[in-house]
Amino acid sequence: MGDIIKAFGKITIYTAIIVTSSLSEAGNNIASQILFGPSHKQLVAKAAAELNKQLPKMIDRETRLDSVVARADGGLFTNNYTLVNFNANSISAAALISLENAVVNTTCSEQDSNLLKKNVALEFRYRSADGYLVKAFTIPPKSCIYDLQTNRYEIAK
Repeated sequence: MGDIIKAFGKITIYTAIIVTSSLSEAGNNIASQILFGPSHKQLVAKAAAELNKQLPKMIDRETRLDSVVARADGGLFTNNYTLVNFNANSISAAALISLENAVVNTTCSEQDSNLLKKNVALEFRYRSADGYLVKAFTIPPKSCIYDLQTNRYEIAK
């Protein structure tokens, strides 16, 4: 169990790095293009299309980023992952909560350099090695709050 949680902590860091850096590479500085270039939804769709050309891609030894999908209106960017070494029945609920907390913390702490700043919700979908959807959650724009007691970000409820 401890190994799974440690692995998820690493997954989170790599997930945030790959999505943030790949979006920048894929869209040639998407943030500035969204502010000054073509329509918002065109740029989010372009970023998804460019990033998908590089996928699937192993993020670390446990996680593969399989695809990304931009909703037609540009308001949602979905990241589809596979936990390649874990079957659905081998992942505990506690480990999945830890995964979500770690991804939320990392993504929110970098919200000034990702699509949240551009009013795009980020959805994270994790499948097990045997193909089952084991975790899905969305971080809406403007929903990140920092909890001083836990010293981490959470999604405002």
